[in-house]
Amino acid sequence: MCYEDSDVRDAVSKNLWLLVQLYGSDCAEVKEIFSTECLEAFALSLRAADAKRQKLILQIVKRLITSDTQFCSSLRENGGSLVSVIEGVQNTANETAEIRLKALAKEIISLVETPC
Repeated sequence: MCYEDSDVRDAVSKNLWLLVQLYGSDCAEVKEIFSTECLEAFALSLRAADAKRQKLILQIVKRLITSDTQFCSSLRENGGSLVSVIEGVQNTANETAEIRLKALAKEIISLVETPC
């Protein structure tokens, strides 16, 4: 999701969203997302993304949190930078068009703060 080419970046994001939506965290490829490196990549992608892609990335994170307690625990223990970026999205999303983005970020922070 950190590719410089926007077409590749968009395709990767959409494909990951479909994979997570269909299989949750049961897919073997998704298990790699629990690593610290992948959590860092999520943080970098989220920080650099526009509002539309931020929403997609946050939907992926939320789906992973709600489908697997291991991801939630990994995010809590190793995803400090991702949590910080999500908090930043929550604090900066002020425009009317970004209300859903802010609500999604707030919901993820709430899920991470409660025991998985």
